[in-house]
Amino acid sequence: MTRGTLWALTGVSFLAVYREAFETVLFYQALWQQAEGARASVLMGFALGGGTLAILAWLIFRFGLRLPIGPFFAASSVLLALLAVMFAGHGVAALQEAGWLPVDPVNFLQVPALGMYANQQALWLQGILLAAVTAGFAWGYARRRPETIPQNETR
Repeated sequence: MTRGTLWALTGVSFLAVYREAFETVLFYQALWQQAEGARASVLMGFALGGGTLAILAWLIFRFGLRLPIGPFFAASSVLLALLAVMFAGHGVAALQEAGWLPVDPVNFLQVPALGMYANQQALWLQGILLAAVTAGFAWGYARRRPETIPQNETR
């Protein structure tokens, strides 16, 4: 590697990590502002997440534990998809509370903690998002190459 390439790689790596740290700070700042009566829960969640991360890092470094990367990314993808649907519901509710979107109630289960609000706007957006995510997962699954089955060799 040349000296210039090494500096470029260092700079890109720094920016990638810094961006993630900045996003995390913004996320926790917004969460802290919204959780006036439940700040102890935010701190507990932060501590549990940090503790879990520390334990996993220790296991990986101490025992050379290898995480099965396929199932790990599959589980994290499903979790991120569910969080996207939940955040979409919260976003619609916030826009409705601000008066920027109308509220058309429907007779449906309402679980605000999960981002489920019984109104047409939230449910339509979440339904479309869920359909798009499901289609994306199905498309990715269909694109996988079928594993080749070895033929019995005759000698």
